[in-house]
Amino acid sequence: MSVSGTEGIWRRYAEEFSAWKRVGEFVRDKLAKEAADRGLPCSVISRPKDVDSLVLKVLDPRRSIDEVHDKAGVRATVEYPGDLDALCDILRDPKLFDLRKEDNKAHRLGDDKIGYLGIHFDIVLSVEDWSACGEESVLEGEPWCEVQVHTGSQTLFADASHALLYKTALDAPVDIRRAINRLSVLSEIFDHELGRARDAILNQPDYPIAALMFELERLFLRLTGLQGDAEVTRTLVEALAPLYGDVSVQRIQARLERFVSTKEPDLQWLYRRHRERPADALVLQPGSLMVFERLNEDRFALKDRWLEAGFPIVVLETLAASYGLPITS
Repeated sequence: MSVSGTEGIWRRYAEEFSAWKRVGEFVRDKLAKEAADRGLPCSVISRPKDVDSLVLKVLDPRRSIDEVHDKAGVRATVEYPGDLDALCDILRDPKLFDLRKEDNKAHRLGDDKIGYLGIHFDIVLSVEDWSACGEESVLEGEPWCEVQVHTGSQTLFADASHALLYKTALDAPVDIRRAINRLSVLSEIFDHELGRARDAILNQPDYPIAALMFELERLFLRLTGLQGDAEVTRTLVEALAPLYGDVSVQRIQARLERFVSTKEPDLQWLYRRHRERPADALVLQPGSLMVFERLNEDRFALKDRWLEAGFPIVVLETLAASYGLPITS
């Protein structure tokens, strides 16, 4: 490649850089929202390819800049290996993303090789999605984005091995490269044991209640800095959980998170106002968040369930009045 050709790539990519950054951010935000709506815990980050990496990729004159499909990059990391399929299904949904290619690195390795693991998706933003980005497109070709899907241990291995094997000026000896690649086996073992432990915990009879209690305590601490009483929280969760029907624990957690995120300033004000009112002690408990969320969704179903559980109606009336949605007896 000539110097002028290299300089041309530099200039073109510098002009397009902010647009590629926005492509990645759009895919990141859309994927994160879809995962949250499904109650799927994951971390989603984005970054555009830096100029140096791009130039190195197209030094081969047989490859053009338009054939590089990871100028916008997104990495989605799930907490548990059992969640990989659910996250991948979001990217495979044609109503959400225009998927052009899927590459499972484990399938490439087969059963007798070791190395990098992960699933890569090449997607292209639709015209509508690109317009929704809110800026004039300066891209000459289609807005491609590569999405890498990993578990936490796969991300750890990918970052470490990439830094040692691909970002150095030295070509590591074969024995060193194999030693680094052997760490990928530890990643597989870690994911397998983590998945097995998670399945065992999820199958315990009390898991759904404990998970909802933890989520309410986490959100309540975020809002108030207070811990609350675990016994009171458990009593409320056991009584009110049936209001969510057959929805999974993860989806209930996602609903509570969205409710708090939407109402956060109002809830913080509400809790501050009740700190000095001992008569409203139940307001200052994590379980009150579930009461408020259900008041927001269907206060009459909440009232029926409250009475079925044998709770005093006056307590619900106090909670409802504090939230601003009174329930008459």
